[in-house]
Amino acid sequence: MRAVPAGDDGSDAVLRWGLLCTENTAADGPAVGGNPLDQALWQSRAAAGERAALAGYPRLAVLPFDHERRMVSVLVRDPTGQLVLITKGAPETILDRCVDVPAAAREALQAEFAAGNRVVAVATRPATSTRRPSAEDERGLRLAGLLVFLDPPKQDAAEALRRLAGLGIAVKVVTGDNPAVAVKVCRDLGLVEGGALTGADLDTLDDSQLAAAIAHTTVFARVSPEDKARIVRAQRRSGGGVAFLGDGVNDALALHAADVGISVDSATDVAKDAADVILLDKDLNVLADGVTEGRRIFANTLKYVLMGTSSNFGTMFSAAGASPFPPTPSMTSGCASPRTGTSRSSAAS
Repeated sequence: MRAVPAGDDGSDAVLRWGLLCTENTAADGPAVGGNPLDQALWQSRAAAGERAALAGYPRLAVLPFDHERRMVSVLVRDPTGQLVLITKGAPETILDRCVDVPAAAREALQAEFAAGNRVVAVATRPATSTRRPSAEDERGLRLAGLLVFLDPPKQDAAEALRRLAGLGIAVKVVTGDNPAVAVKVCRDLGLVEGGALTGADLDTLDDSQLAAAIAHTTVFARVSPEDKARIVRAQRRSGGGVAFLGDGVNDALALHAADVGISVDSATDVAKDAADVILLDKDLNVLADGVTEGRRIFANTLKYVLMGTSSNFGTMFSAAGASPFPPTPSMTSGCASPRTGTSRSSAAS
């Protein structure tokens, strides 16, 4: 993780504002199970020197993150007694609310996206009230800088995706990240690029158009939890089975909507509760192994059913052929005469 300042504050100030701007209220940093980027920021070596300074910035109010705004805001009091509103979130939305954004900052942002890095923007502005901030207060901001997170794919991910493709499974990337970052990662992993759609693009499509678009789209980026579930439902209605893999709170709706919801043991509790299958290893090869083994078991079961049916075909045919005829007369029973010791027949009544 590294900080890229956009003004005169320097990278240390950007780190400090970023550490302060979190929904977690624990004194020792983000709690376990919180935002993964906040976790990475707090645990980074770059931020280690700024942790001690946070005590001088008491937090007064928080406006939590939501998927419409894509940002979180925190009101703090700095060591001089001044009120400061700090806002952190998706760079596109933060920059839209900032004034006088340097051209160099926009160029740096595009360069980080092109490199496939995850980026969070941090902005500030003076505040005049200690009341809880609202979405209307997230205007007229000054860009402090960018927090850049290096999040390369796992080394074995490309091989796992090739195995899934060989099994006839089409892989789609559905993410809340920037589309340029998602496309770059897909290219690095060897996924066949079929275009990218954003949440804004999905809003212009009805369900039938979305179902048609899924076939030739690889990346769905900057989508909300509702968008993820809508994509899953559209694919299911088109006749295709859907397995959805997710580990965050924002994946719960899609996990519920899928034919098979898959999560991992390290996922949030909400995601694990919504999933049908939980993987103990966070490895795509486990999925490929599971599909291969499942198909082997299904094939063996089908062979057994066919074998049992064929071996009993004669009996089944005879029973089916004899069923139209009336039943045979009751068998008579013989008994010995107590006087002569000979047999006699008793007619059926």
